[in-house]
Amino acid sequence: MFIVVDGYNFIGAVKRLNPGLENLRESLVSEIEEYAALSGRSVIVVFDGGEEGETYTSKNARKGVKVVFSPPGVEADDVIIEICRKYSGCLAVTNDSYIRKAIESYNSFAVSCEEFAETMRKASQETGGESDSRHATRDPDEDDSPPSKKGNPRRLSKKERKRRKLLDKL
Repeated sequence: MFIVVDGYNFIGAVKRLNPGLENLRESLVSEIEEYAALSGRSVIVVFDGGEEGETYTSKNARKGVKVVFSPPGVEADDVIIEICRKYSGCLAVTNDSYIRKAIESYNSFAVSCEEFAETMRKASQETGGESDSRHATRDPDEDDSPPSKKGNPRRLSKKERKRRKLLDKL
């Protein structure tokens, strides 16, 4: 299963303190490389705005992470949707509702950037890594339950159960 990360969406959602866009990108890719090494998952990080033929090389490149810049005139959202179409069943990490709705038809799932940041933090802690205070944490008062419907009010929707099961596998 591929994990596809909307790079700039993730940077914007999980607030970082490093100055400069290049530093933010490098920091994000380093964290995802660490997670990929710990989890054994393949991760594709997609950023907007690459130049023709531009490639990205991390300073500490590790196996399992590929960084892609969208070609000129194409948004990263469209690249992410295309990857999810090509590799059905992948997991997209984004807060963008357009991407979330589009990938559902390709049997792919989406998790929020905050959820994935928490998953990365937990994976790092489970392997003896130090916790990273830069990641946002969920508000304990936040209500995750869906709106009231018929049936068992405590049972999550089928879609939500699938999404959580997939998130637990990470």
